[in-house]
Amino acid sequence: MSSNSSTQQQEASDELPTMTTTQATGQSYNAAGKAKTALKTAWTFKGVKYKIGGTTKKGMDCSGLMLVSWQSANIQLPRTSQQQAKTGKYVPFGSLKPGDLVFFSGPGSNYIKHVGMISKVENGRKYFIHASTSKGVREDEISELYWKKYYKLGRRVH
Repeated sequence: MSSNSSTQQQEASDELPTMTTTQATGQSYNAAGKAKTALKTAWTFKGVKYKIGGTTKKGMDCSGLMLVSWQSANIQLPRTSQQQAKTGKYVPFGSLKPGDLVFFSGPGSNYIKHVGMISKVENGRKYFIHASTSKGVREDEISELYWKKYYKLGRRVH
């Protein structure tokens, strides 16, 4: 990363709202830097319908949302959720924070089929933004039964 892009990111970061999160311990921390930029971009797609292979406001899929969001922070991700699951550093579930990618399998499989990004952590509850096949780009709580059942791993790419 060049110092010029770092300066541009800092200037852009100064214009973004603070995204505060609170852990179960009562500690607060902010999504900062690249994670803040990626999350801000992801939120611009909230409500966009799901479209396999989509990367625009006309339609978005889960890995496309991560790709576009992190591109805005000058981080290049692979195109598919399976490839993205091999990128960055493994993060244990208890250490997930805003910006971390979370990966899921599906019924009858351990194969990675879905990806989202932690959007906030409040009082120990983790939320993530993703492109749902049935409801489009939205935020869900990761501890909801469905997501908890199929959660596989977390990765930090920033």
